[in-house]
Amino acid sequence: PTAIPPSSPSTPASPPSSPHYRRNFLAFLGDYVGVGVGAAFAGITPVIPDYIARLTDSPIVVGLFLMVADGAWLLPQLVYARHLMNKRRKKPYLLLGTAIGRPFYLLFALALGLGLQEPRLALGLLFVAQVMFMGCDSLASVAWFDVYAKCIPVNRRGRMIGIAQSARGVLAF
Repeated sequence: PTAIPPSSPSTPASPPSSPHYRRNFLAFLGDYVGVGVGAAFAGITPVIPDYIARLTDSPIVVGLFLMVADGAWLLPQLVYARHLMNKRRKKPYLLLGTAIGRPFYLLFALALGLGLQEPRLALGLLFVAQVMFMGCDSLASVAWFDVYAKCIPVNRRGRMIGIAQSARGVLAF
């Protein structure tokens, strides 16, 4: 493998000796694990569709939930990536997307708690929570990858992802 020359724009901005490297590594690790564990328990497939099928007899509602969730994740990225492309600082956009979207999983938990007692309200809350979480997380993810690439050196990214996926798997088990 060829080493990246120091003048290359791909050179990591935060080498392991940087005072912020450890904090950045732990922040990205915590985010990756936290979202992954949450997704394991409220996974778009097969957990939530099965739960929705218990709340309604309509297979159309189950399919609509999956379609809306995918649309809320994919479509905003198409527009937002172009908007964010020329921004000098992307961390504020990352923080804004996560600050708005992540609390909607509390609404998601409320909907799961209501369950069979109030099935229509639970379905409505699930749709709102999923759209808001996926939409905001979709926007945050565009900035997430850019900030991640600047904060975690190339030779340390695999380690961070490997540790995160292992921890996520163990905690979700």
